[in-house]
Amino acid sequence: MSQRGRGSCPNCKAQYFNRYKPSKCGMCGYALGGTFEPSTKKVKYSPKAVEISKGVYSVTTSTRDDRCFVTTDGNLWFCSLEECKIARSVQHNSSRLAEFSCRHIDEVKFCDKSPPVAILKPDLDNFVCSETLRNSIQDVLNVAGSMPMASAAVQVSDAMFCAFGPITATILHSCFVTNTLDTTGDTNNATFEAESSTEPGPTVNSSELTKRLSTLSLAEKVKILPYILPHDLLQSVAKRDACTLLGVGEMWPNSFIPDLENCQLCGSVLGDTCIHPGQSQNNPCYLLTELNPFKQVDIKVKFCSSRDCYAMHQASVEKLGLFNISDKVLVSLDILLEFREFFKMGHPIGNVIHAKLITLTAKCEEVSSK
Repeated sequence: MSQRGRGSCPNCKAQYFNRYKPSKCGMCGYALGGTFEPSTKKVKYSPKAVEISKGVYSVTTSTRDDRCFVTTDGNLWFCSLEECKIARSVQHNSSRLAEFSCRHIDEVKFCDKSPPVAILKPDLDNFVCSETLRNSIQDVLNVAGSMPMASAAVQVSDAMFCAFGPITATILHSCFVTNTLDTTGDTNNATFEAESSTEPGPTVNSSELTKRLSTLSLAEKVKILPYILPHDLLQSVAKRDACTLLGVGEMWPNSFIPDLENCQLCGSVLGDTCIHPGQSQNNPCYLLTELNPFKQVDIKVKFCSSRDCYAMHQASVEKLGLFNISDKVLVSLDILLEFREFFKMGHPIGNVIHAKLITLTAKCEEVSSK
């Protein structure tokens, strides 16, 4: 080995780099006269299992502080890691759900549970945001308050946070710390405020905001699907699907266009038909049914002409037994019913959808090959 750039201790001959010559020899303590002092790396606090609330835990899945959720209800356990959900669905099919366990569940069962590092409370009075976003955060807080949650946001390690609700990042930005725990395990009850985001959010065009709010209000008003789907509706879906496959009788339409002339919110006249905003004219839309998978169709929308509304109106496909996904895909309700039943039985919904798409693709290829 080359000795260039290296020195050695006169006492014990231990080598060191000249660039990082220490003041003392690390082996025998002999004074070398250098100035380099090795930095001490701070050990990150990352407990294996943190109890967020009653029956809800955050558990590490790797040495890099990746984490998953573990929940329990009596003798039934659930782990949010994808591979554990797959293993749990196998146990469910074998009627042995109570026997399901994984290494993350074992961490909760047999190891000491740590309390949260910090409990965070959103400070809506001082948080700068739009009124719509403020109401969304308040809705999340109201739901979290009715559940056995420690808070809407909890810090579980030095770098990881758990937040309740769909707007998790925004909730964390609007929080201040109300209770902290240092890494030695001592609780510090002194309340202090952390810096919250004071930068205004991205500006939204007033007409676009009006259009969005009106469209959401209209959807809440008219798009209501019953939990129990009527038998006659499912029968009509199957009949129309078979007629389309055979090319006889009442078939699925090739175009889905709103048949209304006036706005359902304000009564103003609707504009001309157009494609959904954000979609390209060249991208096709699809109808997804059991017998006619991936059938290309034309989906159009209409907008209210009033400047105070601009609500987007879509075709009433629910009456035909279809569900509209962003005016891009129309899925028959019998397929969604199948998804829901699998999900209720504990099957990972991603696996169910993936398997269904593979089956429908095989049907499509079989039909095209004839």
